[in-house]
Amino acid sequence: MGALLASLAGCANQLLDMPVVLAPGLGEARSLAPTGGEGLYVAASSGLYEVGRAGTVQTLWEGDARGVSAHEDRLYLLSADTLRIGHPEVDGSWRFEPRPAPGAVDVLAWCDEAVLIGRPDRVDLWRPGEVHASPWADDLENLRALVLSPQDVCGEVLALTDHQLLRLRPDGRDEVLGRLVQARAAASDHLGRIWLAHGTPPRLSVLVDGKLQTLPHYLGDPRDLHFGAGELYTPEKVYLADGGGTLDSLRVVPP
Repeated sequence: MGALLASLAGCANQLLDMPVVLAPGLGEARSLAPTGGEGLYVAASSGLYEVGRAGTVQTLWEGDARGVSAHEDRLYLLSADTLRIGHPEVDGSWRFEPRPAPGAVDVLAWCDEAVLIGRPDRVDLWRPGEVHASPWADDLENLRALVLSPQDVCGEVLALTDHQLLRLRPDGRDEVLGRLVQARAAASDHLGRIWLAHGTPPRLSVLVDGKLQTLPHYLGDPRDLHFGAGELYTPEKVYLADGGGTLDSLRVVPP
């Protein structure tokens, strides 16, 4: 009996270590952003979605969406070589205004209405109303994602490349982590800790005193991470855009 109870406890722990699917059937989910309310935007190969309570899904745009970020009154949707600026309509829909963004791989809504547009080798800064974006950081190698910095939100950003996590500023950069193996996504939580999905199979790690500590969780195929900040999307859970077509949640306890 004791062996059976131990086996059942082990199975229960394994289940707790696995992500819970909140919304299926999204296509290849790639990018997440908070809505500002009780929901998340999900950019996927089949479109841009807003996922709300009880996994309710609203389609905001149909097409190949590769990245999403948001200010309070604007959405920034990245599709093939195009940045689409979304404006809310009175009926709850969004009107998207396209502008060229050749080679862009990520977009980040930053401070003072600024938008950072990441390309494999550089980051440009653009503000609504400006005709052209201006250079902000260059000489990068295989940039994957831009993330708000928990240390200095309006002074720097985190940049994830294939093998590094960097702090970028207008006047320079610092390496946070190097020698990463197949970096996939990064995020910070409400306590300012930096988390990474990396490796094959994918692992979830948290940065503690300059070193990664890995948690024993199964992740699936994570393309982006986001920590909750409200009642619906709570801060002790990480939310994952999964390449298999789902928005998942996972309760995490740092080591």
